[in-house]
Amino acid sequence: MSLLGLGKAPPSINTSLQMISKRAERLDPKEQAATFVSLGALEHALLNPDNRIIFGRRGTGKTHVMSFVADQAAKKREMACVIDLRTIGSNSYIYGDDAVPLAERATRLLRDFIAALHNGFLEQVTDPKGRYPVDRLSPMIDKLGVAIREVLVRDTVERKTAEKTGSKTTLGGNAEGALSPTPSLKVGGKGEHERSGDHSAEVVEKAHPRLSVNIGQVHRALNDFADRVGGRIWVLIDEWSTVPEVLQPYLADFIKRTLFPNRNYSVHIAAIEQRSNFRQGMGGASIGMELGSDASADVNLDDYLVFENSPFRSVAFFREMLFKHLLSVRDGAGPKSGNDFVRAAFTQEQAFTELVRASEGVPRDAINILQIAATRAREEKVSIPHIRNAAKDWYERDKATFVSSNPEAERLLNWIIEKVIGARKARAFLVRSGVQDEALDRLFDDRILHIAKKAYSTKQEPGVRYKVWKLDYGCYVDLINTARQPTGFLFENAEVTDDGTCPCRRKTFGRLGAQFLT
Repeated sequence: MSLLGLGKAPPSINTSLQMISKRAERLDPKEQAATFVSLGALEHALLNPDNRIIFGRRGTGKTHVMSFVADQAAKKREMACVIDLRTIGSNSYIYGDDAVPLAERATRLLRDFIAALHNGFLEQVTDPKGRYPVDRLSPMIDKLGVAIREVLVRDTVERKTAEKTGSKTTLGGNAEGALSPTPSLKVGGKGEHERSGDHSAEVVEKAHPRLSVNIGQVHRALNDFADRVGGRIWVLIDEWSTVPEVLQPYLADFIKRTLFPNRNYSVHIAAIEQRSNFRQGMGGASIGMELGSDASADVNLDDYLVFENSPFRSVAFFREMLFKHLLSVRDGAGPKSGNDFVRAAFTQEQAFTELVRASEGVPRDAINILQIAATRAREEKVSIPHIRNAAKDWYERDKATFVSSNPEAERLLNWIIEKVIGARKARAFLVRSGVQDEALDRLFDDRILHIAKKAYSTKQEPGVRYKVWKLDYGCYVDLINTARQPTGFLFENAEVTDDGTCPCRRKTFGRLGAQFLT
């Protein structure tokens, strides 16, 4: 119901900001479509029918992107099936149970994935508002259902044989003699022999059920279904990284063999880059899919929205995103544009820019920080101090808890802060490309460290590439306006440039092989 339809004045902007949902899956498809913000050239890649991997950390908008693609497919009268891997299977925890053999866990995952496809297609076909002929498509869906139910029982026979034998022999004798006028001798004897024995054989048959998915049968069922549909079918797979990494190559291989060969299917997979494993093994023994050849991997939301990569683009995106979310909870009442929203909600443009910088390119973090700031501001406009205090509060609530529970990550973070902010007065550092470190990856996953640039080099080493890593705004927000605040990006009193090189000297960054610019 409209807020204005109640005969009351709409709530203040700060009150409305508290009503914005932080997670896309809590919005219905109509709201998701209404709050989606165009990503320019990236949008064209998302609607390209090629099979694609969409990378981005938690909160960067992967689910929103999937909803956008599904909405665009519906407008073109194409079918879209969205699969959330967090929800497949009635007993999905078993995927990570190391006590269950890997082959069984992998097969159960594939079986549950087929079931999710089956249910998604069935929902589309039986939708009363849909355009698909149920009588023609139901038999094709049933074929897929048969593949789900197929269970192969391989009998193993265990034979037990037991044998017992035994014998008993008793021998005895006696002699009796008597001296008499007529001598006599009496000899008596006794003999006894007993032999007993038995032989038995016991056969025990035990059947061990093993779930088996017939890839050929699934492939044919999917092909027949696509032929009957007669148009493009989008399979949109969200939350890929919730599947244990050891099982991901099996699911990737299954998707490659059953869906990729048919040109009428387009598969998009949303994943966290540092927590994804699409292939394992080498050569003919490998399983999974190869990024770049089997599926494109050219969309990374982390790269697109980072402030340092393109401040203008980042500010424009967050302005439009927050404006659309505000409209969705106010039924269109209030500011008429993104610029009107900024003027109505913030004391100055710089306050909004500070919010964008504090969010570090993560839309969910931007919404959380803004809601905390709006609560602190009450009926006033949001100011830079409100943003800074809210960013510190959000960091301590959401991110610092992870650090405190992971000693290795905490030691690494404290060391980086000491070396980067304390010694260099900088916010970022370089790590040689290809360096792998579990603690570093975990800090990245939890949005405590961010990758500002993936390719950077120094003039002294033009052929050596580095990644530019930056500290989260919350790591140094309480140092702003103090003598310890960082004054530059990669080095003191200087910001990063976009030419891909830096003329500065370097110092080795311990076990990570990183480089500081001095």
